[in-house]
Amino acid sequence: MIDYNDFYNLVCNIVRENHFNNIVSIYSYGSISQGNFEKKYSDADLWFIIECKSIQERISLVKEMSAIIDCEIKKYLDKVHNVKKERKYHYHGSLFFTEIEFEKYYNSYPTRVIYPIKKKIWKLIYGKDLLEKVEIPDRKTCVKHLQYDFEVFVHEFNKLSFSSNTRNMIKYFLRAIQTVIWILKDIYLPSIDEVLEKADVILSDDKLLPYVIKKIKYVKSISYKLSGVEYLELFLNCSTLLEIYGKKINCYVCKSGYSLLDINKFIETTIWGCLAWDMACLISGWCNMINKKSKMTLLEFIEGDGYKRRMQYFNYIITRKLRAEEVGLSVWEMPTMRSRILNPIQINKDICKDILDIPAYMFLIEEHMNNIINKKFSKMNISQLIEYAEKKYIPAVYEVFERLLKTD
Repeated sequence: MIDYNDFYNLVCNIVRENHFNNIVSIYSYGSISQGNFEKKYSDADLWFIIECKSIQERISLVKEMSAIIDCEIKKYLDKVHNVKKERKYHYHGSLFFTEIEFEKYYNSYPTRVIYPIKKKIWKLIYGKDLLEKVEIPDRKTCVKHLQYDFEVFVHEFNKLSFSSNTRNMIKYFLRAIQTVIWILKDIYLPSIDEVLEKADVILSDDKLLPYVIKKIKYVKSISYKLSGVEYLELFLNCSTLLEIYGKKINCYVCKSGYSLLDINKFIETTIWGCLAWDMACLISGWCNMINKKSKMTLLEFIEGDGYKRRMQYFNYIITRKLRAEEVGLSVWEMPTMRSRILNPIQINKDICKDILDIPAYMFLIEEHMNNIINKKFSKMNISQLIEYAEKKYIPAVYEVFERLLKTD
């Protein structure tokens, strides 16, 4: 178990000793702040909110900070996890937001972000508390957003099934049960460890749940190494419970006079959240990527799925006339497929006129796309690719992103 105060002091000392004056705030979220850090698995989860006047300054800041902060935290985690020198623990790195991005992000998730921060479960480590004047979401707001949370966690549970990542599959099952307890019983359990210990008592009417909870504890004790009929049985039992609780949530919400989730909004929402998260991942991912000095990786970022995905995101938002907080974008996947039979929309070409006035957008669909078509990037060396990305491509993506982020 990690002592939170030790971690708090480590992060604060890194910031002060290196005079990182552009940091506005640092929040610790996840297992360290919650007190359920799991050896060999858990990570250090930090959100940095920074001040920067341009995308170039942002890239430089993230490079500088990541090089020092990530290195020190990796050393700390290696020691905590007791890993050998030849098998360093993989630390996923921190995320860096601007204030407006972070505001858009937490407002998108009253139950997943605002609530745990206001309840001091996720903690401010350094700087200004940006949520100081934000109200704790009321019961009506919680029930509304928890329905979406439940659906997302169930989706992740299914997506991770029959993969090597049994631990994360179980994690999302428990997170779904966490939302069930919050909706049906109005009891907030801050961590999945508490869900594992208390769920069968709180939801005592369910005969299958105690058996599943006992099985999960066993699977955890054997380092999540489960296969064969045992694995299938656990998956099917978890799936059965999630279907049952989906019906119970529907019944409870309707009987209590709350509103059921809007299926169209749910279809428009993907796993990880809002545009702000996507841009934070873009910058952090780029800074990690250039250290690898792999031409194939850089090409994928500039002309492959990286380019395609973000252009699809932008056009999805434009054609649906969606504000940033109304659509969640994932680094890894496009918004969920929409049925043209059940939910057709009217594509209005005039909607795109405003975006065509942005030089950065025109650059992305003209010069940049022509470079891809003419295979210009494959003729560049690594230094040229990095220079192009940092001076042209990333600033263009960021300019379009900022315009969409500020759209009313």
